[in-house]
Amino acid sequence: MKNYLKYYLLVSLALLLASCASPTWVKISKDTRNISTDSFKVTVPQEWMHWAGGQNFETIKREKEYPVFLRVDRVYVTLDGKYLEQIEFIRYDAKDAFPYLKREYTSNMLPSEAADLYVSELKKSGMENITVIKNEPAMIAGKPGFRLLLNWKNASGLRVDRLIYGFGYKSSFYLLSYEAPNLYYYPKHLAAFTEAFNSFKLVEKKD
Repeated sequence: MKNYLKYYLLVSLALLLASCASPTWVKISKDTRNISTDSFKVTVPQEWMHWAGGQNFETIKREKEYPVFLRVDRVYVTLDGKYLEQIEFIRYDAKDAFPYLKREYTSNMLPSEAADLYVSELKKSGMENITVIKNEPAMIAGKPGFRLLLNWKNASGLRVDRLIYGFGYKSSFYLLSYEAPNLYYYPKHLAAFTEAFNSFKLVEKKD
């Protein structure tokens, strides 16, 4: 009973804090393309919509467990809606890198191992029909990581592609992704993601 009450209070507090700063969609102009978080900065496509205010936490719902709230840094943008295309840059604490698997990112982990864990993480979260099209090493902001191209069929029967780069650095794990239906939207906006990806830079915290 005490554990349930504690959980209820924590959830209530999280919902209260979220309601005080509800996320809003903000159109990106030429003057607001450069977005910074505590851990990275990136230049996003003009005229896209930025999910402002929703970048500080992520909710994980594991089977037969209470939801878990993770502290993150996130930049999330879309042009026509998240089911048509989305670009996301997100930082997790290393200990929260693979929350469904309950695994953390460690400094001695190879990029190929992190890539395999990421795919397993998606499958554990319920996306079991994923096909890995490409899995290769990559450099992201000067750091070694992985590059994955994934494909699956969504609930509406559309084939979706997700291009994702991932890497760990110090006490953080980063994912940079672009997702869209593969027949039209994916190739249409791939260049916009590539430009944003190339602009991505880490923000080094001062001691």
